[in-house]
Amino acid sequence: DDIRRIEIPDMEIRRRCDVCWAVSEAARAKAKCLLEENGDPDSIPWPDSESVFESSSSSTSSRITCKSKSISGMSKHSSLSTLQQRQEAAAEVAATE
Repeated sequence: DDIRRIEIPDMEIRRRCDVCWAVSEAARAKAKCLLEENGDPDSIPWPDSESVFESSSSSTSSRITCKSKSISGMSKHSSLSTLQQRQEAAAEVAATE
């Protein structure tokens, strides 16, 4: 809430913060029930938080995929460069013999 007073975050950030807050509150309530001898933590439902965890893991997955494609491209370029250098060196050796 303090951050929202300073600057209004975009909708995705607000949604994630709200869901995280709801999950934290449910976890606190379940823990409180477990600490009480007669409490039933199963009576407290978990909020719908699957979308937050899925979107987070899918964006991480896409960043990893992009990074691995970039590394793969750099590796191919490096291999071609090394191959070209070897061919040039072999041509020089053949020319001097």
